Parts: sequence; C-alpha cells; structure tokens
Amino acid sequence: MTCLGGSKSDNVSPGVGYGTIQRKLKARWYVIISVFLIILATIAAGGHICYADFEECKNILGLHATPNENLATTQTAISYSPSEWAHLKEAFENYLIYYKKHYSQNHIKYQRFMNFVDNMESMIKAERRNPSISFGINNFTDWSEEEMQSMLIKDDLIKVDANISGGTFEAPEDHFFSFEKTLDYKWEHDGLDNIVLPDQENYCASSSHLSAFRVQQMISRKDHHCRTNVQELFECFNKDTVCEGTAPYNVFEFMKEKGVSCGNAEPFICNDNTVKRYFVGHVLDAAGSAKNERHMLNLLKNGFPFTVSVTVPKEFFSYRSGIFEPTPQQCNQKPSFGKHVMVVVGYGSKNKTDYWLLQNTIKSIGYKNGFVRWKRGENVCGIADMPLSIVDPRVV
Repeated sequence: MTCLGGSKSDNVSPGVGYGTIQRKLKARWYVIISVFLIILATIAAGGHICYADFEECKNILGLHATPNENLATTQTAISYSPSEWAHLKEAFENYLIYYKKHYSQNHIKYQRFMNFVDNMESMIKAERRNPSISFGINNFTDWSEEEMQSMLIKDDLIKVDANISGGTFEAPEDHFFSFEKTLDYKWEHDGLDNIVLPDQENYCASSSHLSAFRVQQMISRKDHHCRTNVQELFECFNKDTVCEGTAPYNVFEFMKEKGVSCGNAEPFICNDNTVKRYFVGHVLDAAGSAKNERHMLNLLKNGFPFTVSVTVPKEFFSYRSGIFEPTPQQCNQKPSFGKHVMVVVGYGSKNKTDYWLLQNTIKSIGYKNGFVRWKRGENVCGIADMPLSIVDPRVV
C-alpha cells in the first residue's frame, strides 16, 4: 500500500539545484522527518494529508532517521538524495490533493514544489528556534515569498501623517488583570465569509479594510445594531488601489467623513444618503504618544477592540499556535517582509509569558479560524505603534 498522489510523471531531475547529494545527510533526514511531523499536526487539526495506511506513510517519509541538532546553522538549500527527494515529492503530491491544487504545466508544478520544500525548511528552523510555537502546512506552503508579500502592506503605505482625533483612553489602575479575557463576539456571524475582494482574493493586501470593519461591527452591535456593508469599503474607498493596502486610520477616517451604509442591499451607491449610514465619531489612539501597552489593555477591558499594524516575517504564514514572538532582527529589517493589520480581541498569560489575542483577517493562519497569540508588553514588531479604535459612533 502506498500514499495516494505519488505521481513521478514530471520530467525534473531529482537533484537539480541542490549541489552534492551527500552533503548534510543528517540534516536532510531531519527535514524529511519534520515534514512528516508537521503533516501529522495537520491531520490532528482535522485534515488528512495522507490517504493510505499510517505505518506505510511513516516508512515513506523516513521516520526511522535521526534529526540533526545543527540544522538551524545549515544553508537554506540542503542536498537531498534521489530517494529523499522522492519522499518529499510524495508529501507534496498529498498536499496538492488535500488543498485541491492542480498545476498542469511541469515547470510551474516544479517551482511550487521548490517553494514547498523551502517553506517547510523555514518553518522547521523556526520551530527549533522556539519549540513552544507550532507551525504547520496550509494553503500558503507552496507560495513564493513574493506571493506572500502581496498579502501584506508595504512599509511606506502604513504610515499616518495626520493627527489622531480622539486622544488617549485612560482607565483606573484596578482594571488590570492577569488572566485571559476575550470579548464576547461571534466572528462567524460577521458576514466576512461572503466578501468578494477586488481583483484576486488571494493576492490582496486588504487587512486594514477588513480589520477596521470588524472593529466597527463589534462596537456598533453594542449600541446601534447597524450591520454595515463591508463591500462598500472596497468599492468606494480608493477602489483602484485597495489591494495595495493602506493604514487602518485612513479606513476609519473614511467611515468618519463618508459613513458606511447599514444593511447588505446591493447594488449600493457610494455616499448614498437615502439609506441609514454608520459614522465614526472619533478615531482613538489606543496607546497614546508613549506607545503604552497598558493603555491598550485598559481600552480592551472596557469593551473596545482595536486594530494593530505589525511587521510580520515569512514564518507568520505558517503559524499555528503558541505565543508568536518574531526576533528583533525580523522586526527591524528594512525594508520589512511586510506589514499586516489584525484586531486585538483579548489578552492573557501562558507559562509566565503575556500575550495579546489577535483575530487575523486570513483565517488559515492561526488556530480556530485565525486567532493569533502575540507577545505582549515589549512592543514586539511595532504592535503598540499604531493601535486604533473608534468612539462616539452614530447612525443617521
């Protein structure tokens, strides 16, 4: 019995681009073992990457090998023997089956396979740097770095020149807690599953629009019960450049100046004053000029979620669980890999490490459809640089 999807029909030499076959033998086997373990994690999360006998798959992926403790110091491109290469191709074929991907042209499929191997090596090294964080296979595992960056916002587009209009939120000291607290909000009811993004859904840096919309939905449901039309944000707010990304402040300012219509009736007309519209009263800086995460905590515990703009490294696209804490080098890299906007919906502490609970706009990154635990208290990757929320909303 063998694993399904083990096609070897493409005309690619198994050793192309990887130098000598014998170099770093133990490191090669460690990668193959780790590929299998990550696939197992995917299975445990509810997927079935391998469709044949479990023991047979273990043999195919070489579980009997010994990991190399020095893997983190090896080069990215590691030499593989023909049999090892075949094992990795088997894993890739099963990956394609599970994620329903098909590449008809050999050169495209080969490049996707190379991306798959490179990303697997990267996530394995990331796990070895911090064993408490789990990374795993997802829809992005055969993407190139350029494709991942197309989902992120460039550094110069996330900056804000205008003054924040609402000031800083203050709350009494006794509002501080150490246990996890999350806002009572059912994300699956926010209508985001039916969003049609402009251009290509898979290549759009729309996290500011989606995150600002989620904050608005969470806050408006407490007072006004106005179900705004998120599609209007894409169609009426700089439609031609929406996929290039923008700062969430600019999206909130759009809601403040133009408003967003209540209800999901289509077709809608931009700036249509014949229907009820939701307006933001003020855009609130959740941290203040001092970038104080205590202010952010106060705001959250008083019922106000907020957006944050963070620098994310490549390994973020493989994050599954644990408290995510990129290295200072990754955070301070210029230019960065890219900026991403998420919504802070909770906080907590695990193993004496404080974290923010973030809701990601990319549901396949994180656990429970996109939740991310992010290190709290040290402004990791700029999480306290521009946290924003809204106050004094009105519906007219």
